[in-house]
Amino acid sequence: DDPATTPDTTSKDLTFLNVDSSMNGWRFYATVYSDGVLCELGSSPAVLNVEATLPTAKAIDLTDLLFNENWIIKCDNGTDQYDGISSFDLSLIDNYIRDTQDPAVFEVSYFLDPSDALDLSKTGITNPTTFTNTPDAAYDPASPTTQTLELHVRVRNINSNCIADPMSFELTINTVPLLVSLPDVEQCNDTVFDLEALQSTLSINAATETFEFFDSSGALITDPSTYELPNPSTSNEETISVIITSNSSAGLTPVCNTSTNITLKLGACDIPSAFPVIDEVLCETSTDPLGGGQDGYETFDKSIFTNIEADLITAEPLFGIFGTDISFYRSDVDATAGVATTVIDKTADYTTSAGNGFTENAAENRWEQEIWVRVENTTFATPCFDIKQVATLYINKLPELLTPTVDFNQCDLGIFNL
Repeated sequence: DDPATTPDTTSKDLTFLNVDSSMNGWRFYATVYSDGVLCELGSSPAVLNVEATLPTAKAIDLTDLLFNENWIIKCDNGTDQYDGISSFDLSLIDNYIRDTQDPAVFEVSYFLDPSDALDLSKTGITNPTTFTNTPDAAYDPASPTTQTLELHVRVRNINSNCIADPMSFELTINTVPLLVSLPDVEQCNDTVFDLEALQSTLSINAATETFEFFDSSGALITDPSTYELPNPSTSNEETISVIITSNSSAGLTPVCNTSTNITLKLGACDIPSAFPVIDEVLCETSTDPLGGGQDGYETFDKSIFTNIEADLITAEPLFGIFGTDISFYRSDVDATAGVATTVIDKTADYTTSAGNGFTENAAENRWEQEIWVRVENTTFATPCFDIKQVATLYINKLPELLTPTVDFNQCDLGIFNL
């Protein structure tokens, strides 16, 4: 070309047309010479590398036995397990994606932006062995949700810079069950615990999780909807262990789970409505020969309380549960209040006195004292009790004499009209 009319082409791209594999290895030279003296200068050869086929990127197939889903599906393992973050070693996937291609020739890189994967000037994720995701902007640690992130793959022939057709896959960060603080489960008068009903109160995402319950011996509870304490007469409470697993992590190693304990407490207090009111009767024991000074204050044997307590447990065996307290009071008001200052000492003989539940029945010529029972499980944080009148103590009055003796003189008649 005439340098006076043809621009310098040394910086122009050289374009090859109709390239095929037979041109692999062709050498090209550039020659520069002076128009005047034809002194030429030749360049070093440029070698044309032509690949017969493009690199390939094997698509991720979770059903492929050669692929370990734990490489791209993980549990939230951030600083607090509820930040939506996990760490991945992407280099574990390289050989699977590369398949049979020579790792010395074919380079695998990962990108967040699909356009970067096609740009040979971009190198991709710089820390593939310790890559951590960033959760969605709307992610809420108080209500964790599964996070996904699409990564784009580039397989490049490092000799020819040829790249495979675009391919992508998703990283998945499964949630770890987020537990809710649960107080002791206290159940009164019902021996059957429905543990399944507690699931929604144990975990925020209970609907997408699996629950396993284990008794205090470590045995799996096979029917958690109808669980009963093994020996309530010895202990009315039991600690149940619960393992909660995110359903989306099934098959992972390890699965996304967490564990907690719940305490069950059983109490019984419903007194059978047909339980009888017994009558106990004594006579007044005035020391006055004429029967004066009677006050209805008499002492009843403590066996009254022992017998009533035994009869209560017979009528309702649940009253034999550990922690059940059976106490006696003078009135319904005292029994309802249940304070220690008004409880009757059931280990000692009981002497009647003026006060609640003590009345004089003039029509029947006697005094009457009500006896009420309070049945309560004292281990409960929330009161579980029932009250009922179970006895009436009767103190019958003695006749009151006007005089200790009556002199009666009668003459001539042998019959006395008393």
